[in-house]
Amino acid sequence: MNLAVVFPGQGCQYTGMGSRFYQQFSFARQLFEEAGDSLGFDLKSLCFEGERTELAMTSNAQPAILTVSVIAFRVWQEEFGIEPAYMAGHSLGEYTALVCSGAIAFSDAVKLVRHRGNFMQRAVPLGEGKMAAVKGVTLEVLESLCADLTQGSRSIHVACLNSTNQNVISGHTEVVEVAIKRLNAMHARAIPLNVSAPFHCPLMHGAASEMDSELKKYSFGPMNSRVISNVTALPYEGIDNTVKEMLLKQMTMPVRWADTMRYLKKQKVTDVIEIGPKRLLGEFISDTIPDVAAHSFSGPDSLSEFGTLLSSTRDKQQRVVEQCLTAAVTARNRNWSLDDYEMRVNASCRALETLHKQTKDHTYAMNMTVTNEALTLLQAVLEAKQATQAEIQRFLGKIKQLF
Repeated sequence: MNLAVVFPGQGCQYTGMGSRFYQQFSFARQLFEEAGDSLGFDLKSLCFEGERTELAMTSNAQPAILTVSVIAFRVWQEEFGIEPAYMAGHSLGEYTALVCSGAIAFSDAVKLVRHRGNFMQRAVPLGEGKMAAVKGVTLEVLESLCADLTQGSRSIHVACLNSTNQNVISGHTEVVEVAIKRLNAMHARAIPLNVSAPFHCPLMHGAASEMDSELKKYSFGPMNSRVISNVTALPYEGIDNTVKEMLLKQMTMPVRWADTMRYLKKQKVTDVIEIGPKRLLGEFISDTIPDVAAHSFSGPDSLSEFGTLLSSTRDKQQRVVEQCLTAAVTARNRNWSLDDYEMRVNASCRALETLHKQTKDHTYAMNMTVTNEALTLLQAVLEAKQATQAEIQRFLGKIKQLF
């Protein structure tokens, strides 16, 4: 299993979110208190008891979703002790990914996204901006339609490239409404989104300018997992200024979510786990990379499902390492140089024995690195024993069938 964790953005909020985590985990209670102290109001009450319309306000939804998503991730990590190879987040979710990767303190991120929500909410007067989700038309046709409808200061843009089947448009209300009519006439499906502003398009330049001043107050550090930028659909290569630059661009540029999923597949990610208040991204993942398993972790009820999944994966990886060790020991030897045998064969076998003990004791990072390391060590042993290429491929092929 080679894991990536992803975090949702706005749209996954609901009254009562995070309450069961709060009841069952002491650190969840601590994080709600920390968020409330940072924001200067009781975020817990907003999440548990807030009216739907109040919770949907961008300036409220963003810190609420980030807080519950971070709590859910820490529950998941506390229970299973896994460090994912990659993290990504859709829009707001990118801030959650940066918190969970260790790049920025939770208390700082909560304040940042509160400001971000305020800036985005007031960037365009209420009622003057709109977004719509579009299905049933290619990205090229949608981009052409947006270009045709943009006239002078009245504009429309592709804001989110969510999956092979869905994109989102964003812009001035009257232009978006014309686009919706044209798309429906083309037998496409365009559905207005319940958001308070036109996000991820040039209409957010004012919000980005304000956010620039706010981001300068904070610093971003090294990441425990590779975090993928919405803007480039590639992992961050630098820290601090690079992160700040991408977070600003994210406000006015499209979210390249489908490309992010394709990148994960290219990196041989086997499982993508969405962690947040509720499932929002699963369909985008399955539409774009259907052969990669998509999971959702949104509450304590998910613990047993993941326990079963991870137990099965651990058993499988342990069998792979066991088979590699057995093959390394029993394979025919044609190398009669004692010094070379000690240096190449015995050393690799000892490394396999250590890996085998780690898999039995669950003291290893549960990802494809373990499996690949075991196969690499086996190949080194077989080459040192002077096995033929046909013999090496037969050994490796038989073991690869286990996964």
